[in-house]
Amino acid sequence: MTTPNILSAQSLSLGRNDWFALLGLALLCIVLRSTYALGFAGSDDAVIITNAIRLLNEGMYLPTGHYNARFGMIMPIAGVFSVFGIGLQQISLLPIALSVGITTVCYLTARRIGLSLSFALFAAAMTTLMPVFVQYGASNYPEIYFAFWVAVSFFILVCAIHNKDRNSLSPLILGLLFMSLFFAYMVKIEAVFICFGYAFAFALLKRWKDMAWVLLFVLLFFLYEDILVYYSETGKFFNRADMVTAKSTKMAVNKAYGHAELWTYLKAMFVTFYNFGLYFYFVVAAVIGLLLQKKKLPAVIIIALVSSAIFYGWLQFGTSPKGLIKFLTTGKLNNKSQLARYLIMIAPFCSIFVAYFLAQISYSSKFKQYFPQAILVLSMVAFLPLNDIGNEVGLTYQQAVKKLSDQPDIKVVYTDRATYTYLRSVQQFGELEHLSVQPIVHHNMQSGRSKVNPDFIWAGGYALIHKNRYLYHNRRYKVQYPTLESMAINGDKQILVANPASSISYGILNTIKQVVILLGLEQNYIGQKVVHTADEALDPEDMLLIDVNREHTDRLTYLDATPAE
Repeated sequence: MTTPNILSAQSLSLGRNDWFALLGLALLCIVLRSTYALGFAGSDDAVIITNAIRLLNEGMYLPTGHYNARFGMIMPIAGVFSVFGIGLQQISLLPIALSVGITTVCYLTARRIGLSLSFALFAAAMTTLMPVFVQYGASNYPEIYFAFWVAVSFFILVCAIHNKDRNSLSPLILGLLFMSLFFAYMVKIEAVFICFGYAFAFALLKRWKDMAWVLLFVLLFFLYEDILVYYSETGKFFNRADMVTAKSTKMAVNKAYGHAELWTYLKAMFVTFYNFGLYFYFVVAAVIGLLLQKKKLPAVIIIALVSSAIFYGWLQFGTSPKGLIKFLTTGKLNNKSQLARYLIMIAPFCSIFVAYFLAQISYSSKFKQYFPQAILVLSMVAFLPLNDIGNEVGLTYQQAVKKLSDQPDIKVVYTDRATYTYLRSVQQFGELEHLSVQPIVHHNMQSGRSKVNPDFIWAGGYALIHKNRYLYHNRRYKVQYPTLESMAINGDKQILVANPASSISYGILNTIKQVVILLGLEQNYIGQKVVHTADEALDPEDMLLIDVNREHTDRLTYLDATPAE
């Protein structure tokens, strides 16, 4: 059986079917993110939104940390607010638009390297349907912004390298490439590792001039940012270098509950399928298959493979900029935090070479040709409902805000740390203006010591506790909250929010748990993790509102500080 020639001409000339495909992808992308994505999470995105409002109201400021230095997010969001106003609905406009942009650019890239319409559609569908991509596709986390500019930079290279008249990038292409990577850099400083990936790929291709230019970009990023953004507006030079090299304040934390555990990515890619489906099984198969084939790989596929490998290596084994300096000076390496959503940043590369690989090995039989694609797409679609479980923390907050809005008689609430941050953030948008939000304990992050709020001890009142965040901050940061049991005994407890996700999601999760138990797998490591995760998600006490009697506050007991490791 011969392999058909399924690769079309390397052209950006789009036909009517291409436009229908792009329109369908855009609509699907918008519908999925509007349906399943969380929107405002009140976590890292709250810092970005707060700084966007600050920039809009006060003008340019001098950032002192990496969150408020992410002007590649902060400036565009401030622009959206200036046009559409400040509100919870408006904050999702830009990430949804960028998600559509990533899908569109992936489709155009696939068509430009010569893939047929069906395989280009498949390449774009991988980013459209990827569960973790959908989950964060309407939230202002940096990964969506970063992935968009990475996709644009790769598309620029694909268009340039297919110009057979030149052996090196033209000044126009270099300028466009610089700007796209600079915008990525203004979102996350890790863009320098995309530059390193491109440079190494150019070295393999013996494009030495292009390699030198891309390496020069890294230096230009620092200078351009400081001159254009900081010095011109604030008179402060080398501010980025100051932020990177400044000594960080040591916090009392329990590392066992952090995000630097080395197996985070491998579990997300190959064990907990609800983040990616079978996506990374296909990525590994494509990498092995492409490296083993005798046919010479196209330059753009080499660039995609090398760049994704180098950036993944940084995610897996790298450290923060400050950690890198510490490693160079002391020899002690602390890995950077690891979250499944970080893998979104290499999806524009991986989706292209997976589609290319499957196109290369497809058979003439239509069933066999599309069978692998169908398996991957179905694995992603099947786990989309479980996004609700991944978003349970944020969904709990959203329902709590609605219920508190319907209880104007509640004037003061004492909350756990995460709930305090969330409620104070939504108050910026005019929500819960009648409510005074106070922390139930004041916690010193350096010493790890907590002191209960004296107003709560003196007056008692409503304790608003997000159970998941309450337990996490005790385990991770050793926050010594009053125990839920003692507050319930000495007050009136109600469950304000119970299982906010869809019943379908909880049904699927409970089914998975029961299957694990039925197969007798609950005693091994993975089985224990599955059962524990399911039990925590199925627990109906997501948000508690406890009216603690002022006469009994002296009877409260407190959680112990989890020993630091």
